[in-house]
Amino acid sequence: MTEFTHGLPPYDDGNTEELVNQLDVAIARLAAANALAEVSPVFEVIDAVRPLMFDTRGLETLYARIPAIEAAGFFGGSDWDYPQTLVPSLAVRTVRHGDPIATLVESLSQIRLLAVAKGDFSHPSVSAEHANHFLAQVMAMNLDIVVSDLQESDRLRPDRLGYAVQNLYHYMLEHLGYQNLLEHLVAEVWRILAQRPVQVNGVKQMVTQIAACLNSPDTLVGEASEDARQLVDAVFGPTAGCREDPGFDIYAERLASMDDATLLQEAIAFAQAMHSTGLVSPTSQAAYGLAMMLERGILYSPPVAPSLWRQLRLPLCDAAAKKIAAVFGNRRSPECFLLADVLNVLGRPLGVGQGNYPTCQSTRALSMWAYNTPAELLRVVAWAARDDEVVMRFEGNSISSRELGTGLATEPPVDVDAVSLLTVPHLDRVYFEMGRRSIGRGEDPHKWVNAEFHGDHVGHGFRIAVDVFTGKLKDFEGFIRDFYAAYHPFYNGNIPVINPQPAGIAVTDSATRFLGWHAITIQRLALDPSQIMRVYFFNPNNDSGQDWGQGIVTSTQGNGELYGEASLPIAQFASRLYVFHYDPIEKGETAIIPSDEVDLAMNLAQNSWASER
Repeated sequence: MTEFTHGLPPYDDGNTEELVNQLDVAIARLAAANALAEVSPVFEVIDAVRPLMFDTRGLETLYARIPAIEAAGFFGGSDWDYPQTLVPSLAVRTVRHGDPIATLVESLSQIRLLAVAKGDFSHPSVSAEHANHFLAQVMAMNLDIVVSDLQESDRLRPDRLGYAVQNLYHYMLEHLGYQNLLEHLVAEVWRILAQRPVQVNGVKQMVTQIAACLNSPDTLVGEASEDARQLVDAVFGPTAGCREDPGFDIYAERLASMDDATLLQEAIAFAQAMHSTGLVSPTSQAAYGLAMMLERGILYSPPVAPSLWRQLRLPLCDAAAKKIAAVFGNRRSPECFLLADVLNVLGRPLGVGQGNYPTCQSTRALSMWAYNTPAELLRVVAWAARDDEVVMRFEGNSISSRELGTGLATEPPVDVDAVSLLTVPHLDRVYFEMGRRSIGRGEDPHKWVNAEFHGDHVGHGFRIAVDVFTGKLKDFEGFIRDFYAAYHPFYNGNIPVINPQPAGIAVTDSATRFLGWHAITIQRLALDPSQIMRVYFFNPNNDSGQDWGQGIVTSTQGNGELYGEASLPIAQFASRLYVFHYDPIEKGETAIIPSDEVDLAMNLAQNSWASER
């Protein structure tokens, strides 16, 4: 089989019957081939699908043939064969930015889910409700190509794929309706904002789509919900003086003519909009970071004020200035962008995200320093920004990032805040070098690296669930019991988590398939409003709301979480934990941990990520 390489055949109204016949023949050949062998002529079906993507009649043809396409095994052997595990955000990326083959397969998958949602096709692993929810989220994230013209990147896609995708979403919108779509989009925005991320550009784009939808004369959305209006007002018109979004010049004239009482009302309205949503209208998003930093009271810590004074006067090296300008532009100086995000990170330590890069350890360190030792964060920022170097000690020896090659991230991050942009490449290299120097000691390198990298407040006790040589489980029951005895308030003498501790989890998808190891921070343990003991933790991977299978869905709001925290009942959390630090002097008695709790955590692990271990 070879990839589809010839040009897109022109769509001809007169040859619809021929195109449909080609599709039917291709489906029949695929079904016959699958009956005999694993290798199937799927690209023949893709060739036949492509010209039918450009008008409603062609999509109706594909819709009607979804049962035959599924039965022929078109999705077999791929992630699309398990539609219950598909992720809306990844689907958006595939259909908008994937290669032509992946875009067309994803498009067919979404047409299949539309048939499930409408009750015209029954799939054994996806309910109509799940399919409808999935498509609503995907549509919400692609709302721009429905309510406005294609972006340049869409128009320039090969074989006019951007137009095919736009036609697909117009078609699905006819079936799903705007109102349902808006409700899901608004709910998604509020769900993300509940985590108070530092980077909110994507959220503001979603709010812009909501505003465009509400204000479009061609859409019948009914009564817009108060939640939608609150979001739009927070971004575009948070006060009486700028309710209709008049622009900066006119608003500046209005401010000049306001008396003190009116100005006070304007300021109060700005503050209310900002604190209720976590969004700031085009004044500066750093205003929220500054407000939250002041509310934390960290200026009472003696080293913080002089560290901020140094930051205000900090000269940036050429490399740092160029990095910031390349990502954030030239509307402000690089120093200004960096200072703004210093305030944002100090104000929301649990809102830092790693972007699309495997640098969870470095991002976790930034969060822990901002949360616990802000002067340490400011020192690392100063080194990276001024000197283009970070120097850390490891077991008495200095490690300079300048002398090291790349770490886990081979490319510099671009979809992160300015603090992460400058520091993470250095921290990543240092962390990688510490790990290299710890190899060969017979135990997991994290035992030594985490304490040296994150600081002295990391517990000296260390526990890992797997053998570093074989990868198999090692005294797993003892591992679970030690975690409960060290962290569960009922069994450790009611001692809270005093300093947030680094830990590692085995990440699984909604089908419980193991995806990899991931760095998090255990923030605290407490009873939730339903009197269930939960672990509250920081997850640096940009969105902490995740489905790990077996009914384990990380919560970000509604269960006692503070902004930026994720949480799980302790047994569910323990079932995905594979490494943790603790204070060996302040650990309870492992024998008193209830066996049913231990068994629950062990069974969840052994039926998911640990099934082959």
